[in-house]
Amino acid sequence: MKRYLGQVAIVGLLLVLSGGLLVGNGPAVIGGVVPGWGAESGGNGTLLIRPAKYTVAAGGNARLTAAFKPAAGAEQDVTESCAWSSDNPAVAAAGARGQISGISRGEATIRAVYRDPEGGSHEATALIAVNGKTPSFLRIEPGQAAVSAGRQPAFNARLFYENESSEDVSAACQWESSDPVVAESNGGGRFTARSPGRTTVRARYSSGEAVLTGGAELTVTAPPASGQELPAGEEPVGQPAFSSFVIGSPVFYVDGRPRGMDVTPYLYQDRTYLPQRFLAYALGLRDQEISWQPASRTAVFSAYGTTVVLTEGSVIYTVNGVVKLLEVPPRMVGQRLTCPARFVAEAFGYTVGWDGESRTVTLSRF
Repeated sequence: MKRYLGQVAIVGLLLVLSGGLLVGNGPAVIGGVVPGWGAESGGNGTLLIRPAKYTVAAGGNARLTAAFKPAAGAEQDVTESCAWSSDNPAVAAAGARGQISGISRGEATIRAVYRDPEGGSHEATALIAVNGKTPSFLRIEPGQAAVSAGRQPAFNARLFYENESSEDVSAACQWESSDPVVAESNGGGRFTARSPGRTTVRARYSSGEAVLTGGAELTVTAPPASGQELPAGEEPVGQPAFSSFVIGSPVFYVDGRPRGMDVTPYLYQDRTYLPQRFLAYALGLRDQEISWQPASRTAVFSAYGTTVVLTEGSVIYTVNGVVKLLEVPPRMVGQRLTCPARFVAEAFGYTVGWDGESRTVTLSRF
């Protein structure tokens, strides 16, 4: 009897061992979950999601895959055959073919459902963690400016993220001047130029544990001497022969006569931007020939049989109704629309020049 029981135990042990060998070369299934993968067993096979856990940034994308492992047979990729869903679409959205989009910080469970050829239904889940966009650096625009005392220059703070997206955070920043005697902050990126000198304007932005700072150089000059600026009511007669603007200078010259500006020319992405109202003055236009339409964010310059229309943020502009394309869109700096000089100046018959050594833009009708 003891010999018989011993033989039964040996046979049982062999059966257990042989059953383990039936798993083959694939990963061992423990409690219905393949280690390292999201998996759920059901009936005649197991559905696997890879990876079972994944982290994606808000605004970023990821792709999960699904594989079906029959009870007998080779594993098959069934990613495109599954129905994908998210239990928290506000955090992570699931699309066809396992495409996942990070929406906002948090966690979401992604579920895949697969129906095998025999009609059996299988499902598996994966955990997606979404991180908030990671701030990278803060840039102040323009990087340098020059105004005369009494003016109120404006700066913008642009926050860049690691995924290369960006947004204007001027209103959320704390602003200061390194020398309040020269210029003091009014908040929101606006400053009041008090007295001649140089100062660094700084912006500080806090996002969770991250604190980013950026700065720009501001030069304040003495106000133009009495009579330098064109008195109110004095209007140009005809189109000037030659005008010039210097990057960073609040003074421009029209046929040798200096005039003041409240926004200085600047360089941005290797382009020279001029405040368009003062450019129009240099082309011989009067105030009544220059208009700004706030609702459409459009500037209209109309004189000497020519009408030019520019729109903030758009590369499309028109000359006498003919649609043309700008190389870069106009930008607002403070309350002024700025744009490279060539487009408007050439429409009014001027040749535009650039002296890189003196950083001077010239307009001529010679």
